[in-house]
Amino acid sequence: MTDETGTYDIAASAPMLIKRCGKLISQTVNKTLADAGYAVTGSQWAILTLLRHEDGVTQQELADRNSASKVTAFRLIERLEELGFVRREPDARDGRCKRVFLTPEGEGLLRELTPLVKENAARLTRDIGEAEFAAMMDALRKIEENALRFLE
Repeated sequence: MTDETGTYDIAASAPMLIKRCGKLISQTVNKTLADAGYAVTGSQWAILTLLRHEDGVTQQELADRNSASKVTAFRLIERLEELGFVRREPDARDGRCKRVFLTPEGEGLLRELTPLVKENAARLTRDIGEAEFAAMMDALRKIEENALRFLE
């Protein structure tokens, strides 16, 4: 927000609020999963969920879909592979590229974690009415579209 003197109060700005909310949401998901006894993060859950919807995508595609850097996505995938929840295979057309697949163990874990993540989302939005929530989602989508358009 810019006041009458032209000073920008970044702490009161929409971008900073969105950033703080994103960080807090990640922290609450991580706490929810840890409190339930799972050694999996919200970011790892997101990778598993993305694979459920589109199994066999490349590591880079997972990074892009998860809004993570390639290095961050690689580390998340590597840890999930160590735990037996995903497997990586070389791409048939490009051997340098790895495709990531959900294992049966990963699918089972996802069935256990998803209700917990949904409960967390309900906890965070419990004081927000349907119309208010829909308006918030519309506004966030517009911000996303505007940012993507600017970056083209």
